Amino acid sequence: MDPLPILERLVTIPSWRSADNPDVEAGVSEYLTELIQQELPWLHIDHQAVEGNRFNIFATDGAPTQLLFVGHLDTKPPGGEWTRRATGERVGNRYYGRGTVDPKGGVAALLAALAVAGATKGVGVLLYCDEVYDCHGMRTFLAEVRSRVRPSFAIAMQPTKLRIWNGCRGVGEFRPIVRGKPGFAATPLSGGRSALTAFVGGMRALDAFLESRANSAFGRMTVNVAALRCGQSRGRHDGREVLGEERNIIPDYAEGVIEVRTSPGVDLDACVAAFDGGVVAAGGRLDGTMKRIDFHGYHVPPEQLSPLADAIAAVLGRPAEFEALEAHGYSDAQLLNDQLDVPTAMFGPSGGNYHAADEFVELESIGQVQAVLERVLKPYRVGASTVATTARSRARVAS
Repeated sequence: MDPLPILERLVTIPSWRSADNPDVEAGVSEYLTELIQQELPWLHIDHQAVEGNRFNIFATDGAPTQLLFVGHLDTKPPGGEWTRRATGERVGNRYYGRGTVDPKGGVAALLAALAVAGATKGVGVLLYCDEVYDCHGMRTFLAEVRSRVRPSFAIAMQPTKLRIWNGCRGVGEFRPIVRGKPGFAATPLSGGRSALTAFVGGMRALDAFLESRANSAFGRMTVNVAALRCGQSRGRHDGREVLGEERNIIPDYAEGVIEVRTSPGVDLDACVAAFDGGVVAAGGRLDGTMKRIDFHGYHVPPEQLSPLADAIAAVLGRPAEFEALEAHGYSDAQLLNDQLDVPTAMFGPSGGNYHAADEFVELESIGQVQAVLERVLKPYRVGASTVATTARSRARVAS
């Protein structure tokens, strides 16, 4: 099986959320279902309904899954300013298009490696929905299999430039409402307390808290104020605060959207508590906090990922490289690692501009990813000995 025609077909199928594509990656899921049935007939497919017509593909060889591969199928929208075709264009040794490197190049390499390996014992493949949006696909998978699937090792296809990502930062989002007290701006000592000043105090306290909890593996945690509204409260209308903008009145209301990128061991509750302390110290009051996202970070010691690291070294002729984890955001591989208690690595081809215009994948790297995965699969081929015991002992060597 040649991975390039698979990649070309995958890139032509829209897999992003839009008004005219409400099923997002369903077209990709349907194509891959047909491909697996035709080219990898020893894999039995379980379709997991996610929402609407969207579904995961969980394909197994009939034996208890010891080695689990996962790859998401959705992408960000193409956006504007492309100079190459977003639906696929080859230029020299690069292939351009939305999803080429994140994640369709890696998925194509995985399917080609499975075809070379042939029938296996103990291998599972999850091709799933909704990674770049709300992680519904991974959460659906885990809810259905948590009690019956216990792999020894997992590899998530991601655009890692042939390096290993052995963890990720967490991500949290909260929407605080900060109250102050109105007053005449010309005489601030008359009792007015600015909600905006209190909000800024909360941000300073949160920033100091994150700085104090930095660690060597993940570097400094980051925080972003994505949105901010403030002014004089005039009550609520249609569920939204109505704000005045009088220049000489101290604002008594501020609300914002705050995102934090956290290291393992720091959760959203701790971040909110730090923000609250800063608000109070600055004379304000936290009047509500809606938490929308709270995904933790994870980290796997490199020695637990030797099945992948050894294969990379054999194919590339050099030791495997591990990525600096502070350079990247959240991946729902964390949910896999956490809820199945499985050492999980992220790995995939080289390329650039994912989530941006002119996304591309280096075609040579797809072949290299395929070769690495073929080596990882060798102990699981039908007829290979010590499939489960070898994989478990190597993957858990440091646990």
